[in-house]
Amino acid sequence: MVVSKKELKKISRDFRMYSSRLLNTKYGNEIVDLNKFLSFIENEPLIFEFIERNNNETFDIENIIRSKGYHDKYQIPIENDREIAFVYQLLKYVQNKNSGFYPLSFGYGSGNKIQNHIEAFNNEVIKPFIDHIRSHLENIFIEIEDLDDIESNTKRIFISYSWANKDIADMIDEKFSKMGIKLTKDERDLKFKESIKEFMQSIGKHDYVIMLISDSYLKSSNCMYEVMEVMRDRQYKDRILFILLRDEDKKYYKDYEIRMKNDEEFKNLKIGTNIYSPLGRIEYVKYWERKQEELENEIKKIKDDINKIQYLQELKRIRSILENISDFMDLLSDLKSETLDSLIKSDFKVFFDEVAATNL
Repeated sequence: MVVSKKELKKISRDFRMYSSRLLNTKYGNEIVDLNKFLSFIENEPLIFEFIERNNNETFDIENIIRSKGYHDKYQIPIENDREIAFVYQLLKYVQNKNSGFYPLSFGYGSGNKIQNHIEAFNNEVIKPFIDHIRSHLENIFIEIEDLDDIESNTKRIFISYSWANKDIADMIDEKFSKMGIKLTKDERDLKFKESIKEFMQSIGKHDYVIMLISDSYLKSSNCMYEVMEVMRDRQYKDRILFILLRDEDKKYYKDYEIRMKNDEEFKNLKIGTNIYSPLGRIEYVKYWERKQEELENEIKKIKDDINKIQYLQELKRIRSILENISDFMDLLSDLKSETLDSLIKSDFKVFFDEVAATNL
């Protein structure tokens, strides 16, 4: 049975309440407190399943009670499962007979007060049964804590890519999934009618970002917006796991061979970048300068200033891209990268080594 930490705390709190009432019950009120206790544990699956797992042996409780001497104590089994079964069946017998604890408590405690005998009986017979259940709940809590630790230590990884490279992103996502790692991916994690902008901003909440750097990536407003969200962190270079795509990586596109034969546009498709060359990097700066100029000219044609607001925001984004794209490309060109081929062949070992190193 799956239970949350909050639910477990509530179950534990209620169990403590009912078990405390039973252990501290007063003579004449035992059946009332016993009925409440048994009703609770039998209607709480987390507890009752535990009792049922241990209740594998049937004891002749009536005969055991009848044959016990006045000053004798019950011969309670020492094995945990048998002890749980014995005490549970004993309590059920009392409940069914509606007899109270007084007859059972002979042999426990001392003095002439019945209450003393009941308290001793509760302490020696019922309390160990309650302790078994309490330990069971504590073990579940420890397991939940361990799961929380695992989840807190599990690194969140976002995959940032241009839709022109979706086939490659899908392939990487599938490979990570087979290794038990779920990447945050727009197509899957961005729900209908959710904000695209807010989704892109969520990139900053991830520990790492896999970036598929391609020609279309560096020319995409949305992709570069994601880059800028990552760059807000001064240590952002430690969080990026980038792949510089090459033109030959088109072979990982779906229906590659068919498209190469029949699709002239696909055959001439450029997905690689030349950011290792200053001239290559300049081409992307010039591209965004043209985008800025085009948008500025179109905005000037809008007469009403109110109608310009939305497009001025987009212009602001482009200017921000221009301010940051050179630094971003300089960083990528300075860092050693792995080809997509080598990453696939090694099951992305360098990425996992990078993530593991930050946990030391």
